[in-house]
Amino acid sequence: RSCQGSDRRTGPVPAQPWLGQPHHHRSGQNRGSDPAAKLRDLFHTIYFLPYVTNTLAVGLVFMILFKPTAYSNGFANLILGIFNIMPIDFIDGPYWAKMFVLCFYTIWVVMPFKILILTTALASVNQDYYNAAKVDGTSDFKYLRRVMVPICKPTIVTITILKVIECWNSYVWPRLITDDENYFLVSNGIQEIRENGFGRENIPAMMAAVVVISVPLIVLFLLFRDKIMEGVSRGGVKG
Repeated sequence: RSCQGSDRRTGPVPAQPWLGQPHHHRSGQNRGSDPAAKLRDLFHTIYFLPYVTNTLAVGLVFMILFKPTAYSNGFANLILGIFNIMPIDFIDGPYWAKMFVLCFYTIWVVMPFKILILTTALASVNQDYYNAAKVDGTSDFKYLRRVMVPICKPTIVTITILKVIECWNSYVWPRLITDDENYFLVSNGIQEIRENGFGRENIPAMMAAVVVISVPLIVLFLLFRDKIMEGVSRGGVKG
């Protein structure tokens, strides 16, 4: 009798994988017919395109957007004209206008990779957490602050550290935004030493300086190595 009861309890188990197949199939069909999912995928594609596009092609796009021609003042000024705003010379005009173009370019080209990592981590959070939070009457903002952010904390730390490393090693950006040597970063300082002749005459000292400015980044990586690895690998785990 106990064996029959055991068989009775375990009998339906082998059928569960077969029963689960139509469910997944329907889920895929619902996602394919969901307009929001299609728009979200389209947005991700458009947003990520500048990161994988050749720099010259991106430069041509920005020339169309901001550079005045014999036919128009640029697409950006065309948009401003709709709101009765006077045309702005974004290329040779005021300092703030040129900084706007540079910041816009940096955000458009640099940020997609980090946004991709973050959105992948957010998408990997189990949907059951959201459903349970809604049952308890939790608002979306509170769910984001109390559930999503703590779960994705390793990814956020990873993105922050990668950005700090990128800024520390930045050479071109300080040269573009200022001519004041007081605002140059360490990479610019090393290049200035080389151009002044000291680095060319004393190669060992130059190499020692390069090692010294690399030490903070190495220490930073060693301190947060586990967080970085966890944040990078989290994007590949679903649920």
